[in-house]
Amino acid sequence: MKPILTRRELLNAAGRGFGGLALASMLEAGPKNPLAPKPPHFPARAKAVIHLFMHGGVSHVDTFDPKPLLNERNGQTISAEAVKGLKTSRIDFNKAPMRGSPWKFSKHGQSGMEISELYPGIASKADEITLIRSCYGDAFDHAPGMYLRHSGSQFPGRPSLGSWVHTASVRRTRTCRRSW
Repeated sequence: MKPILTRRELLNAAGRGFGGLALASMLEAGPKNPLAPKPPHFPARAKAVIHLFMHGGVSHVDTFDPKPLLNERNGQTISAEAVKGLKTSRIDFNKAPMRGSPWKFSKHGQSGMEISELYPGIASKADEITLIRSCYGDAFDHAPGMYLRHSGSQFPGRPSLGSWVHTASVRRTRTCRRSW
């Protein structure tokens, strides 16, 4: 008589069941809703956040991110050794020249923040703004960079900055309705 399940099928099915039990117990150990917002580490001090994402807008190299070496190599092509390992579908590195910024940069405020001459008004407020320059990515093309910028992953499908902002605004709206 042939068994209903083979030994391999039985272990496979049982393994999935045990995994489900482990997941259920982990979810019960934490808060009722694992996606519920948690209190912040520090009290909020910012009165407002202005998030500028200008896809197709002025380049960071022309505004807040001086690249002196790029300016030195303006018009040159990238060496074959430098592009080894870079993968892109749109750029022929043998033909594409590097382009530096035509704008001058200078240091502003006590912080010495380098801002281009394009933004004299912002430059006068250098000590009142925060500029984040610690972001980097391994991807060369724009699309993975945009995913990385908004979600922390260069691949699509992760929650983005917009989803967190939306969640916060919905929460604030609900709070306001209750207080009326």
